[in-house]
Amino acid sequence: MDLLKQRIYSFDGFAETLAALTDARHGVLVKNVPGALPVLVASYLYETSKRPLLLVAETLEDAEEFADDLTILLGENVTSLFPGLPDYHRELNPIELSERAEVMMTLTRREQPLVIAPASALLDPLPDLTEVSRNTYSLTKGESLPRESLIQFLHESGYSREVMVEGVGQYAVRGAVLDIYPYGSSNAVRVEYFGDDIDDLRSFDPQTQRSTGKLGEVTIMAAETPGTGNSHLLQYLPDNTIIVWSEGRPAYQTVKERYAERTAKPGLRLRDLKSSADDDDEDVGEEHLREELHDIVYEEDEEVPVPLATQVRAMREPGRWMEPELIYSAVQKFSQVFLHSAPHPTSHAFDFGGSPQERFASNLPLLADRVKEYSGRGLETVLLCDNSLAAERLAQVLTERGVPEHAFSSREGVCATASCLRTRTSSFW
Repeated sequence: MDLLKQRIYSFDGFAETLAALTDARHGVLVKNVPGALPVLVASYLYETSKRPLLLVAETLEDAEEFADDLTILLGENVTSLFPGLPDYHRELNPIELSERAEVMMTLTRREQPLVIAPASALLDPLPDLTEVSRNTYSLTKGESLPRESLIQFLHESGYSREVMVEGVGQYAVRGAVLDIYPYGSSNAVRVEYFGDDIDDLRSFDPQTQRSTGKLGEVTIMAAETPGTGNSHLLQYLPDNTIIVWSEGRPAYQTVKERYAERTAKPGLRLRDLKSSADDDDEDVGEEHLREELHDIVYEEDEEVPVPLATQVRAMREPGRWMEPELIYSAVQKFSQVFLHSAPHPTSHAFDFGGSPQERFASNLPLLADRVKEYSGRGLETVLLCDNSLAAERLAQVLTERGVPEHAFSSREGVCATASCLRTRTSSFW
């Protein structure tokens, strides 16, 4: 994979984009970057500049795909996905809470993070950095820490006590042993006590409940309280962070659109409805609110995942989202790269000259014909395979279709995505 990246990064556009960031007060526009090129641009800027990077996607689905692709390019434990708060009718699940906690902990340590987030996540109110540090508990093997104090912290920090730990945000107590699955951690932790001393720290597999390794220190973060705090994600970022907007103008505009959706639209209808109810009859007003909220959010006979009374109270909370103008102002201090289009004139603009590849949907003969066509045009094509069997099958099809001078090298698990890239000189699948 490293060799392949070097060949891709040799295209002049990558180095030109990075060089332009040094004096681009109004950002850099990069046009014609289809397929996997946005991920490759972000990967190149992150690896070459040695600076933190935030990749802003238009939607959560795009952010998840970018995170998967960047993990393939850069390896495990490099990228962090920051899912935004869901719409008011659904609470964050434990996995989403853990992903958000991981990002906040990474940023409080002032490391070189690579964060991927949907544009709407920029609107989320977050606790101040000092609050995150204050609500974080560090456990060290050999230290003296009464077991009751740790249990109290877990209880007050939003962890649920279970008979057996099976997922994030849970803990279990069995005599002198505490099992914890911390938010922001990829491992569950087993804490063994001897009196008030932490005698042993180990990671374990929640499925088998068996230990998987020794640990010297563990960080436990309290569960996030969504909708509270006066900070936002951009305030967590180091000053030298590069922000890449994956869809440029649409992603930028999404911030304003999602703010309008989350505040004005449903909130206005509910406030108007509430004001029309009898001020002396709270029950009548509440019932009207429930009925109206049900009509807005749910289809007929759809199961309600969160109690409606809780949702009604949430709708009354003022200032749950950061205003778009605040976000637009905050991004100006960072180096910005807009892909495809920009919301305003930029200091520099580059055209990668890429064009989207068609989807082959397992049609290997059609793929072979396209490779033959590109070969005739002097283009070099690289095909990434999941395993050697797939490489052998492709080699057979290419031979049958008359593709000249082809050679394959396969590595298990190199690629698990259908993303494609084509530049002026090369094409990749």
